[in-house]
Amino acid sequence: MNLYATVGNGVVVLSDSKGMRGAPKAPCPGKMPHISCSTLGGVIGLPKNGPAYRCAQEVCRWWAREYHEIGEIAKKLCDTVTDCAETNRILPPIPHESPCWREGGIERPHWLDDWIPNLCCAECQKRVCFWFEEPAEQLLNSVRDSRLRRCWQQYHGWSDEHSAVL
Repeated sequence: MNLYATVGNGVVVLSDSKGMRGAPKAPCPGKMPHISCSTLGGVIGLPKNGPAYRCAQEVCRWWAREYHEIGEIAKKLCDTVTDCAETNRILPPIPHESPCWREGGIERPHWLDDWIPNLCCAECQKRVCFWFEEPAEQLLNSVRDSRLRRCWQQYHGWSDEHSAVL
């Protein structure tokens, strides 16, 4: 239930003390600005006094927690020689042109892992990056962007269709 429908949920910038008006849209630009999040959960590209800021701040805090969690899981997957050897066995190799390709990792027989564990872990990090970390972050970023758009729409009445007309 929207208790502030008569001011388009923009109680900071609009008022309707008698509750008699229709539901105007909060004043805002015709299209959504580029809003993003810092890895600490801060909102980038939206002023703190903007009506959608608090909603965006919650999205960014959620995103930062999830982003760090993905990193922690990825790190734990390659923490020991046993784990990285098992991860290398389970996850397929990655293409050399991938952004996850890191210097030091090479394709080699698994029996070398006992002799050169740091190469095992470099290879593990590449595979975890390509098969787990990168796709998880892309999905997380997509959800973040969708939620930030919803915040903007909720407080400014902006939509993709409206933007196309402008």
